[in-house]
Amino acid sequence: MKKYLICCGDSNDINSWSGIPFHILNMAKELSFEIKGLKLDPKKFSFLRYIWNLKQYVLSGNYSGFQYSDLFLNNLTKQINIKPFEEIVLISTFPLLPKISSPNNWNIFYYLDATTKQIFDEYRCFNSMSKEYRDTILHKEKKNFENSRMIFCMSEWARDSLIDDYKVPKKKILILPGGANIQKKYLEKYKLHNFMPSPPSINSPLKIGFLGQDWDRKGGPIVLDIVNKLNLNSIPTILRVVGVSEDKLPKSKYIQNVGFINKNNNMEKFISEIKSWHFGTLFSKAEAYGISNRECLYLGVPIICHDVGGIRSTLPTSGLNYGRIFKFQETTQNIADWVTEIILNYSSYIELRNQIIKNNLEYSWEPAVKKMFKSLSFIKNK
Repeated sequence: MKKYLICCGDSNDINSWSGIPFHILNMAKELSFEIKGLKLDPKKFSFLRYIWNLKQYVLSGNYSGFQYSDLFLNNLTKQINIKPFEEIVLISTFPLLPKISSPNNWNIFYYLDATTKQIFDEYRCFNSMSKEYRDTILHKEKKNFENSRMIFCMSEWARDSLIDDYKVPKKKILILPGGANIQKKYLEKYKLHNFMPSPPSINSPLKIGFLGQDWDRKGGPIVLDIVNKLNLNSIPTILRVVGVSEDKLPKSKYIQNVGFINKNNNMEKFISEIKSWHFGTLFSKAEAYGISNRECLYLGVPIICHDVGGIRSTLPTSGLNYGRIFKFQETTQNIADWVTEIILNYSSYIELRNQIIKNNLEYSWEPAVKKMFKSLSFIKNK
């Protein structure tokens, strides 16, 4: 039975859905699992988007949500080049695809970091949508879930929404935490055990890392306040920022802006930067999962983060130490004091890094892809 992976774009492109489909396909290839990534091109409908938005604005004053509309979904689904009678497994990373009623010999699965209701509620997205349109979207998504064979999700947070908001039976859901979006081949030249950052000093300060494009949502101001307090605690500290444009950052002598690093053509620079940090951070206001945590852990870097959304599911399931997850209400002073205590006992900090490196396979895509294909291997037609 042929297997296909579909997203709202080209599943083979590292830039589609944060590179997740690309890395699933790459890991499947490494493990000798057969699956093909489908190539869809939503950019072909830019003019249709313009007309749709204009019509919605004239009729209702609302103008967002084209990607959830029947017009978009019907046209995008037509790009799926699979014969209706072909017996397949189709894994979709977009819960509104495929739009058409699938043939009986199409076994539909979903792999999600969040449900659409969570995106609406937690991310405060698409505020210009009417309640009626939101309800229509969620109804379509619920029907897709009902018609699917199984739903894979990255976190307990997403699972809970599937059960509570969509009434999906728990037995139909499998949690598969995503991995670091770093291919194994790039790590072969690095001996992570042989690289350890030096204890912080005036000439070589503690490096706290921020990774992401959304400075505010991902907690940049909180991280900067932690860095300020660490310096007040007599721990020389700088904040290394990757992915944020200079005009979005506040002025601070402690910020070193690395800029955007394109992992598609500069993965080695990305790895060198991340592994030089003492701690990675993710103090988000809203977060479906947090691949950046997995990337830090994969490279042996401890993390400090908020217990928000799906972030907890990025952490080890084995009870291993990894850094620290803090309640959303935790003060930055308490967080800075905890980091100070860890750093002042630097041999324990080094042991923490070694422990993370020893178990870094857990943070790759390998466990998730293995479990996914194990589930697929038992599927029979309806």
